[in-house]
Amino acid sequence: MKILLLTVGLVLVFGIKAQPNRLEDPKSLSGIWYTVGVCANVTSKIEDGGKLRLYVRDIRVHDDGNLSGTFCRKKHDEQILFHLSTFLGSDGERHFLYDGRNDFALESQGDQYAMFSVKNVKNDDTTAWGLLYGRTPDLPEEIKEKFQKMCIHMGTHKNQVKDLSNDGTCHRPI
Repeated sequence: MKILLLTVGLVLVFGIKAQPNRLEDPKSLSGIWYTVGVCANVTSKIEDGGKLRLYVRDIRVHDDGNLSGTFCRKKHDEQILFHLSTFLGSDGERHFLYDGRNDFALESQGDQYAMFSVKNVKNDDTTAWGLLYGRTPDLPEEIKEKFQKMCIHMGTHKNQVKDLSNDGTCHRPI
C-alpha cells in the first residue's frame, strides 16, 4: 500500500503522465511550419547559435506514423539545413536523434499551431526543451501565453522562453 501511495505521490508531484501523450491525428501535422517559440532549462542551448535553437521548415507524416522534417539552425551566421526523422521506441513512444536522444510529445495542437515538449538526453545531461510551431510566424498572444505556461510547467523559467516569431531564419533562401 505504501508503494502505491508513493507512486501516486510521484505522479502528482513530478507530473509524470499516466497515459503517454500520443499523436492522435499525425496527418494534421503535415505541411509548412514556422518556429514561433522555443524554451529550454539550459538557456545557452536556445540562444542564437545554440544547438537546440532549431527552425522548422516542414513536417511530413509517413504511412507508418513516423514524422520527418526539414530544419535548419544558424552557426556562425550561416544557415545549416538538415533533416530529422522520428522512430518508434521499445517504449511505444516516438523519438528522434539530434544532439543526443530526444523523447517528445505533442502537448497541444490547433488548426494554426502545435506545441511539443521534448526531453533531450546526451551522455548524462538531460535538457527539458519546448517548441511552438505555427502555420504562420505570427500567432495570437493567447497561444504564446499557453506555450509559456507549458514551458514553466516543464521546469523552465519565464526568461528561458524565446519568441522567434519575427526571426524568419529558416524560411529565408539558403
